[in-house]
Amino acid sequence: MNIEEYYIFLEWLSSQKIKIGESLFHNFENLLHEGNAAAIESINFRAQFIGEYEENIAASYFIIGHFTNYDKPKRIACICVGLEAEYVKDIICLRRKCELYSENQPLFKANPSLFQHVRDRELVDYSVFKRINDSEIIHFNNQYGYIDGYVPLTVLGWMSNNRPQSPIYIRVNPHVVYSTQPPQKLFESQLIPPNPKWWHELSIYNRSHEGCSFFLDKSVNPKDNYDEYWEYHCQNIRRLDIIAKRDGNGNLSMMMEELIEQKNIVSPTERYIVSRMIHLDTDAAIGKSFHDSTLNHLDLAINVYTENNAENRLLENLANGRKVTDASFRTHLLRVENINFSDLFAFAYSFFKSKTLVDEWKDAQFR
Repeated sequence: MNIEEYYIFLEWLSSQKIKIGESLFHNFENLLHEGNAAAIESINFRAQFIGEYEENIAASYFIIGHFTNYDKPKRIACICVGLEAEYVKDIICLRRKCELYSENQPLFKANPSLFQHVRDRELVDYSVFKRINDSEIIHFNNQYGYIDGYVPLTVLGWMSNNRPQSPIYIRVNPHVVYSTQPPQKLFESQLIPPNPKWWHELSIYNRSHEGCSFFLDKSVNPKDNYDEYWEYHCQNIRRLDIIAKRDGNGNLSMMMEELIEQKNIVSPTERYIVSRMIHLDTDAAIGKSFHDSTLNHLDLAINVYTENNAENRLLENLANGRKVTDASFRTHLLRVENINFSDLFAFAYSFFKSKTLVDEWKDAQFR
């Protein structure tokens, strides 16, 4: 087996269906037990590239109890293969999540009329669904589905209570549909200084921009700031980039992007970035208070940057006002129209994972 064949095997392994209550490790272990030639070749190949770093990572997984029929070197190789397949699986799942809607997907095959309510093949008109118990479960035409897991459910409730007349479009999972109600799931420092004055009166002039960026401190002591430590080291959040621009016609647009870095645990130079993005625009005039300004639209989206795109995106910054690397793939999650500019805070706190960064941004803009 060579490196290309190894990665082909990882993709194949990561795409195999996993039984309820089991994991990818179970699948891999079963393949080895059955004498699958490619599975056996993969551990022999991976065993050639095991160093102290991989040994330390794999040893922490021994307690789980997988691959106990192998000696220590082969067991370490098995765990490394499993972890790398999990990394590949995460990217495949994200790519699938970002697929454009199609009438051939299970949700729309079961409900052909639902496709009439699709917007730009990414979102569905929220008004056609009944949401069950304020959860992620939706009901339509005597069938059930799920709202996409990246959509902040709290903001849907907030919109219903505070902006019931505003149009809403949401991302729903197109790959599953149920005839009976499914189970409800369980929920789960500054680089570029901002200009705090423009915000109050939207004082960005035509063909100009204001940007700022905030980052989490990798070396923060958890005793000093546990939340920041947790967000950086456990949630892998890196920073929040913000840019606001007014074009020649006076339209003011704004983008906020929170960057989350995911590394291949046994090959940490390999990584991908999942970013959460808010984009909005308004025709509110220069000098108008944001409290009295109406947004034409506000979008939530995820951007996924893989391979070189991930490296480049970490080096670039929206706040500089220049174009950054395009996402490898992306999708919109939610769109609302005709809401107040000040409603942005409800979306930012619901959607972004780092409360530390959102707090810093808010405090900097209004200090």
